[in-house]
Amino acid sequence: MKTIFMKKKILLFAKHQFGQLTDTYKYAEYSKDLYDLTYLGWDYEIGKQYLDGIEVIYISRKGNLFIRNFRLLKSLDVEIKSGKFDLIFAHYVRGISIVKLLNWNTKIILDIRTLSISKKVIKRILFNLFLKLESLFFKNKSIISCGVAKKLRIKNYNLLPVGSDCMRSSEINFNRSNIHLLYVGTLDGRDIIKCVKGFKKYLLRTNNLEAKLTIVGDSNGLELDEILDYVSRNNLQNNIFCTGRVDHGLLDFYFSSANIGVSFIPITKWFNFQPPTKTFEYLLSGLPLIATKTFENIKLLKDEYYCELISDTEDEFSEAIYNISFKLKEFVPGIFSDKYNNHLWKEIIEKYFIQIINRSL
Repeated sequence: MKTIFMKKKILLFAKHQFGQLTDTYKYAEYSKDLYDLTYLGWDYEIGKQYLDGIEVIYISRKGNLFIRNFRLLKSLDVEIKSGKFDLIFAHYVRGISIVKLLNWNTKIILDIRTLSISKKVIKRILFNLFLKLESLFFKNKSIISCGVAKKLRIKNYNLLPVGSDCMRSSEINFNRSNIHLLYVGTLDGRDIIKCVKGFKKYLLRTNNLEAKLTIVGDSNGLELDEILDYVSRNNLQNNIFCTGRVDHGLLDFYFSSANIGVSFIPITKWFNFQPPTKTFEYLLSGLPLIATKTFENIKLLKDEYYCELISDTEDEFSEAIYNISFKLKEFVPGIFSDKYNNHLWKEIIEKYFIQIINRSL
């Protein structure tokens, strides 16, 4: 008689719309054949992404922060009480400890992806304090990096690092006269205007009129407007291109067109221990890169000849472009592939995520 294998039912929970947080989307993509997965998150009313076999429950974001947070957590509580799930994998949302208290015997893994990145000291202190206190209610925790765990003074946890995929499908042009820098990511609080100003200084220094900088991303503030205004006032429209937000599935074009990645993260207390997702994307896509000297970037890139580590200033960014341009002709395509393959999402999920889930079931 043939035994029927019943997949364990897992609920993935986050405040993001499905597909907007790469981490959760990749957990679902690479483990959906092992588990029966459902995703619960907010509906941002933007382009929805789908995965075969994944049920997605969308929750409205209407109302103020308190109302929509309450609605999201209430929906999580309802799903838990339905008794359908063997395990809950939940990203941190303020107030989630209340759900745990209401469902004390339910197996819930609390996942921590980030510390507060607010520029306001009091907001950072309060957010991180509540995060630390709420984490005490959870026996099982997964955290994005040892640095974040250390900052929160959490000792018992499972490491669940960030991953990436190769983001390009074609060969890269490493002709020195054709410098093409690429920044992909949010503009929120990232001071990318310093890259723009540093790039202009490079153009004035070298008169390399073919050099290009493409910026893919946007913010909830005025950062993109500031950059576009600077580009217009300085007649840089033929050298600096801003695309706004671009779907993850359409990034191949930009990674295939560029030959230098930009991982410009302000060197601050609140960004210092955040694992640099974009750094991995550039490396796994075979791009030499310019990166700021955050704790995580230094740990990863300190011995890389084809990576320029800099302070977060426009002058050092300009100098880094000049320095790395001389290395492009001797750069060996594929030099990063074997070295960083263990950071591919497939590897991260097999080595960490699936192991964490299986130990918790």
